[in-house]
Amino acid sequence: MDNCVTTKRKVRFFNTTGPCNPYDHYMLPPAERLIGAQLARYIRDKLYWVLHAPRQTGKTTFLQTWAREINAGSDAVACYVSVEECQGVLERGEANQIIYEAICRFANWAKLPVPEIEDGSSDVLVSITLARWAKLVAPKSLIVLFDEVDVISGDALISFLRQLRGGFAEREVGKFPISIALVGMRDLKDYITASKDGKAVNPGSPFNIKEDSAVIGNFNKTDIQNLFLQRTEETGQQITENALDYVWEQSCGQPWLVNSLFKRATMRILNENDYSTVTIEHIKKVRDDGLKQTAKYRDTIDSSASSYLVIFDRRSEGKKPGWDDRLTWDIAGDITVVGC
Repeated sequence: MDNCVTTKRKVRFFNTTGPCNPYDHYMLPPAERLIGAQLARYIRDKLYWVLHAPRQTGKTTFLQTWAREINAGSDAVACYVSVEECQGVLERGEANQIIYEAICRFANWAKLPVPEIEDGSSDVLVSITLARWAKLVAPKSLIVLFDEVDVISGDALISFLRQLRGGFAEREVGKFPISIALVGMRDLKDYITASKDGKAVNPGSPFNIKEDSAVIGNFNKTDIQNLFLQRTEETGQQITENALDYVWEQSCGQPWLVNSLFKRATMRILNENDYSTVTIEHIKKVRDDGLKQTAKYRDTIDSSASSYLVIFDRRSEGKKPGWDDRLTWDIAGDITVVGC
């Protein structure tokens, strides 16, 4: 997280690696792209909810931005917590310990009170930790934003969800988090089903307390224009209208692709200190270079991803990724691919 950063760079840049922050990167308010979410209500009415979307769409950026906004007020404390280190961990006790350590680590980074537990062997370690954490931050309410939740699987996932449900009835200031967000690539029901060997979720599900399953959408054409406008305001650099149209056509508003096209045009095709107008020829050169890279690295994509197409290829074929597409990285670390 970027809690300690307070000074905005003189000239920011288009980010394609990790979450965006407004001090270093050009970015738009990510909450404006949420679909099916009622943020103020989740806090006011003490609700638990789910956010799911493909990779590289801005989920983590949204969570960290929202946490900063909440913490700027006087009524509540919010903390972003990634549980990605639980990936591949099936044993509930080990997963509990990893989640506990993640809570402590992210609380420390956010300069929040850290809940210390002497006995980490309890089957309800996460529940105990959240209860003590809520007590530590009182008289403020506690809001926890769990990211990468869908890497947890099997008994570890069921245990985690049951602990949250167990504390739900007690959610009050000083007792338990009043609001919790569970965030990942899939909807909650999908990874509960996966953890139950494909059996459908029933009313006795260990997380039948969620209020909403929200998603985060792509940029629209106005968003793309406004994103580049931030660079124009800082540097005077312009972009032609047909170049903006081409970015929309090639990206369909996918946030990582939009930022990648802008970043490469302004920092590679043009020198980063060259503030000449960005034209459609510059954007086409970025796209063509991207296609060359995909050809160069195609053989390095893991064989298990044989059904994947490089996303630039999908643009060239005129296909648009749907809500169920899954973005990932190849091992070269520089190509985005999308599941078919």
